[in-house]
Amino acid sequence: MVTDNFLSTLNSLGELEQWCKNNLNIPTNENEAFVVSYKILYDNEEYEDDEDVEENDGNRFRIFISSIRLLNIISMSSYVCSDATYQLVWQDCPVLIVGTTDLNKAFHPFDLAICSNEKTKDFEFIFNCIQIGLKKNKDLLKPTALICDAADAIKNVFGNSYNQIMCWAHMKRNVENRISHINDKDIAKEILEDIEMLQLCNSTIIFQLASTLSSNIVSNWSIERDASSINVKLFVTEPTISLKLWTSSCRWATSTKDITCIPNDSSKQYYIPARDLQSITQVNLDKYENKNEQLLINSKNHLIFGNYLSKHVVGMAIRLKYCKPPAAAKTVPIGEKRKRGRPTMVKPALPVQ
Repeated sequence: MVTDNFLSTLNSLGELEQWCKNNLNIPTNENEAFVVSYKILYDNEEYEDDEDVEENDGNRFRIFISSIRLLNIISMSSYVCSDATYQLVWQDCPVLIVGTTDLNKAFHPFDLAICSNEKTKDFEFIFNCIQIGLKKNKDLLKPTALICDAADAIKNVFGNSYNQIMCWAHMKRNVENRISHINDKDIAKEILEDIEMLQLCNSTIIFQLASTLSSNIVSNWSIERDASSINVKLFVTEPTISLKLWTSSCRWATSTKDITCIPNDSSKQYYIPARDLQSITQVNLDKYENKNEQLLINSKNHLIFGNYLSKHVVGMAIRLKYCKPPAAAKTVPIGEKRKRGRPTMVKPALPVQ
């Protein structure tokens, strides 16, 4: 599309308005650009609504430029793609593009629109200009769907008159930004692959069923974690100590092992002897410290950082009176045998010599 280089030298709204008036006539050359329509509002004019008011400057303008050949493409399309780009600007104002795609997935623009903003009124002006251009070309735009990002300024122009399709490139970038926070990269990859498969679904019914299923799954997850629900799944902020762990911890706490405490400025380190030892010598402590191990307490069956708690940790808390075990953990296990007959109530008297 051929444009006048004079547009790049404009310095005022008055010059811009005069340029638009000079380029309103439809050219005979199908590839020559012309101004389909324009609208310029000066700061001393009344605005139609609040959207026509600029916060920093009352001057507003909207210009729609196209060509006969590009307008002919509009009549052959049933999908309209629209977006604003800051990769191409004029006087720091975004260029608003409307176009379509063919069956080879190639993009074909309809126009080059320059607006001082990118609100609903600006996109409404652009779509009205398309209809004006088609009337000049004796055609009519009959789109079945609008393809755009999630910007309300674009979607509000069409309202519910047409189907609205989210631009896949915008949607995928937003999903990738979200799942980048997932630590497990394999899960993040699977989520993205599932969404891509859903996007490729060519059946509206299947797509709606999958969308409903996904929404129901998320809703059920949320209901399960509602505090008022039966069998609620609460988010646990502290590890749960089972009765079995309480019982083994109580037995360990009553053992006669000699536990050594080495305090420092900010904490205390407790050293516990192994199963076959009743005490720890200073030689063993020095040997242990020289290894510079980070895991200070371990056992044969449990690791603190693996299962969060072991009988040693809970047992030390019981010894230091940081916690009180439940009564059920302190009872004598059922099944221990005792001697037959009635237990002796008193000790026999010393035999008299």
